[in-house]
Formats: sequence, C-alpha cells, structure tokens
Amino acid sequence: MEQRLPAGRRIRGDEAEFLAADLAFRAYKELLRGAEPGDLLALDLAALRWAGIDPDDPDDPGTWRPAE
Repeated sequence: MEQRLPAGRRIRGDEAEFLAADLAFRAYKELLRGAEPGDLLALDLAALRWAGIDPDDPDDPGTWRPAE
C-alpha cells in the first residue's frame, strides 16, 4: 500500500483500505491542528487524496469525495 497509494493506484482489500483511512484521519487531524500540507509526509497527502479530502482546504466538505 505504501507504494500504490502515493502513485495514485487503487488499493484493494479491507486491511489496506483500513490503513489508508487511518492515515487520512490522522493527517486530517494534523491539518485541523494547524499543520500545513507541506508539513505532512507524501504518504499522508496521498491518503488524504484517496479519502477525497483536499489538503489545501480540509474544512470544506464540498472538496470531499468518496474513494473509488
């Protein structure tokens, strides 16, 4: 998953999706605490994108979309 997610490739399996969702949740919390997108790791940013959250505007639920 660590290679597929940043490459924008699909991840498969419940465990991989759980891990991606966990990464996205943790990264989202960091953004809400005041971190800038540049402060996050590439894997964190990829998890946010996978979850449909725009790292530059995480407070806007209109930027969220369900994962494909």
